Amino acid sequence: MEYTLFDCGAALDVHGHPIYHTNVVMSVGTSLAIVCMASLAPAKQEALRAQFKSTGHTLVDITHEQMGQFCGNVLEVASSVKGNVLVMSEAAYKAFTPDQHELFKTHHITPLYANVQTIESLGGGGVRCCSAELF
Repeated sequence: MEYTLFDCGAALDVHGHPIYHTNVVMSVGTSLAIVCMASLAPAKQEALRAQFKSTGHTLVDITHEQMGQFCGNVLEVASSVKGNVLVMSEAAYKAFTPDQHELFKTHHITPLYANVQTIESLGGGGVRCCSAELF
């Protein structure tokens, strides 16, 4: 599938604690890469930006606060009805900025969200954690 392994190093939350899972920090789709760059060391940020540029991905840089609202825990899927869909929680949908929502439109990606507050608060994961990624 022509994936390239990229070592982002240790990702840290706003308090400097290690983040337990990559899908909390980032989601890479067909043309967008949603990443909390502030969670990575500066040298890793620079290298990751270069990697995304080389693959033609547009970076959607989310904040630690947005990461806490599960904006990194989204998943792009193909829909026979809506084209490319970005599935996410309602919390993530509300946390994305108007400019970020505009990027979704520009890239022809339709946000699709559901209220999974119980899963997020008790389970610690978002919509992507509930989805099986089959290729």
